[in-house]
Amino acid sequence: MNIGTPIKAVRKQLLITQTELANKCSLSQSALSGIENGDKTPTQCTINKICEVLNIPESIIYIMALEERDIPESKRATFRIIHPMIKVLVLQIARQVTVFKSDPETASAPVKPEPVCMT
Repeated sequence: MNIGTPIKAVRKQLLITQTELANKCSLSQSALSGIENGDKTPTQCTINKICEVLNIPESIIYIMALEERDIPESKRATFRIIHPMIKVLVLQIARQVTVFKSDPETASAPVKPEPVCMT
C-alpha cells in the first residue's frame, strides 16, 4: 500500500501544486514529495491534515492506496475489475466535493473541527 499515490492523484485532480498543499499542511515541499513518491511514510496526523486540506475523507485515500499485493490471492481477480473503476469515481467525487465546499452558498455550513495531534 502506497498512501502517497492517491494523495498525489487527488492533489493533481484538484489542480493544487505540491508546494501549495505542503504549505497548507505545514510540511516542506520535499517532505510531501517523499510521501507522494512512497519514500516517506506519513504519520496519522499528517494524513488527517492532508485529507482535511484536500476536503476528502481518509477512507478514500486508503481505498485508492490499495494495491493488488494487499488483496488475498483468491480475491485479486475481482479487485482487478473493480478497483480501477473505484479510483475514477473517487477522483470525480473529490473534485465535486471540493467545488461544492468552495461555493459561497455553503460558506455558512458547519466547519469540521481541526484534528488534534500529539507529537
